[in-house]
Amino acid sequence: MKKFENVDKLKHFGAGALVAVLPSAVRIIGGDLVMGNLTAVKLGVFLCVAVAAWAELKDSRSTGTPDGLDFAITVVGGLTVAVLML
Repeated sequence: MKKFENVDKLKHFGAGALVAVLPSAVRIIGGDLVMGNLTAVKLGVFLCVAVAAWAELKDSRSTGTPDGLDFAITVVGGLTVAVLML
């Protein structure tokens, strides 16, 4: 694996983690009245999978390079945050 591919995968992991943590951040800022912790975690994982799928679909329909491993690494980043937020 080339060096720039490792950086790309790290960016995908970070993007998945960032997307997954957003609903929990909203819950923390807004309090438990906005949503419960489990709801925020579930929403974060759902958003992470949706954004990863959208990005790979966009790559496949444009000049990007679709890669199933990018999707998987993005989702793993989101699941890592979800586990830590429980």
